[in-house]
Amino acid sequence: MHEVFIVAHRRLDDYDGRAAITTWLYHLSRGVVSNWRRGRRREAARLSLVEEPQNTAPNPEDATQREEAAAFVRNFIASLDRDKRLIFELSEIDGLAMSEVAEIAGIKLNTAYSRLRAARLEFQRAVARLQAKQARGSG
Repeated sequence: MHEVFIVAHRRLDDYDGRAAITTWLYHLSRGVVSNWRRGRRREAARLSLVEEPQNTAPNPEDATQREEAAAFVRNFIASLDRDKRLIFELSEIDGLAMSEVAEIAGIKLNTAYSRLRAARLEFQRAVARLQAKQARGSG
């Protein structure tokens, strides 16, 4: 519901008065719910691709690696400028479609794609630096 009011506030200038405000809000609500459901389906589809772990006993080494990977991603996201961070989080972490990301950010679709491409490139470079550092440490 909170998201509906955020979208309504952002799109209030789009309301032209031809329909009742309740009708306009209803259509906004449908769109927000539809986007939310689509995101959940995408998330479920991504999760269905991951195999269930065979061993349920916790492995301390795996836990440490997950924590390090999570810290790396958090640090990377924190290093991005505000505009790229918003686009990267909405697209890559929240799994929203780029049209939704652009609407939330209040920017043109091509600008959103450009920022995502730049953030992904920065991520690839950060991963390459980390891998090179790890290779030097083990070799």
